[in-house]
Amino acid sequence: MIGHQWAIDLLQKHIQTEQMRHAYLLLGPESLGKTTLALRFAQALNCLQPVFHDEPCGHCIPCRQIEDGNFPDVRLIRPETTSEEVKVDEVRDLSRWLALSPYQSKWRIAILADFHQANEHAANALLKTLEEPGGNALLLLTAHSAEDLLPTIVSRCEVLKLRPVPVDELCQSLLERGLDEEDVRLYARISGGFPGKAITLLEDSEAAEHRKQRLEEHALLLTSNRAERSDYASKMSRFHKEAWVVRGEVLETLAYWQLLWRDVMLINSGANVAIQNQDLREIIDQLTLQVSVTDTLSILKKIHQTGDAVQRNANIRLALESLLLTLPYLQV
Repeated sequence: MIGHQWAIDLLQKHIQTEQMRHAYLLLGPESLGKTTLALRFAQALNCLQPVFHDEPCGHCIPCRQIEDGNFPDVRLIRPETTSEEVKVDEVRDLSRWLALSPYQSKWRIAILADFHQANEHAANALLKTLEEPGGNALLLLTAHSAEDLLPTIVSRCEVLKLRPVPVDELCQSLLERGLDEEDVRLYARISGGFPGKAITLLEDSEAAEHRKQRLEEHALLLTSNRAERSDYASKMSRFHKEAWVVRGEVLETLAYWQLLWRDVMLINSGANVAIQNQDLREIIDQLTLQVSVTDTLSILKKIHQTGDAVQRNANIRLALESLLLTLPYLQV
């Protein structure tokens, strides 16, 4: 587990005082560690050799079985892809399973990851389980935000909003895994404190290339005309995909752009702070020469506002088009 010590402390306290809630909701963007925390919580409740403060050992039979997905009293349900829904039949089957007595544990634990992908019928089916939970049933839900769920589901859960991990803490945790120090420091900063994103960039060359491509496209857009920028906004919208899938991809792209302009601001203002996108120093230097500090601040603000609008389900194409048409038009 990387980061989120405050949430770990809270869950450990609930274990130690035996004041368990019947349902927990872990909120936060993709790659923050929500499902990992849910699994560690399930391990802590079943570990045969817990270490300090009910921390799971990770080596005993229950810990290994939960990690591998074959412990009899823990079930993990999650969509296989970002375009797949959590279906009502899965939730109903899980509800029947939760009503049974535990096989070898005190609890029957259901982990419903990415429940923001549940369809309406599945959400209503889960609500019935939350309203009348069994005495030995424990539900752990994860989702991007409370707004993506029924308010009645959120109100019946103990809500934990996870935050990005400080970059130095993330770096230290990744270095302890024996990974290359230069790559760790680059991708830990680029990830913005999202452990899953940093690990993906370190282990998946395609993901790393995708991030670089998005930033190079952004630099090219700054030398493009209005029609080309509108075409790019339309392409990024990709209406043949589920809207929330597109939203996630766009938010990731906006985050990359924001980090790029943050680096421009740091250099422009003479701040004695290391930039995040060290591998794109040439592009950053070119932008620094052509864009003032005032304009850079305005761009950062506009990207942030666009991200907020997209998060609130604004029309993605119009939001992107509005952003791109306000960006400066630079010389090649």
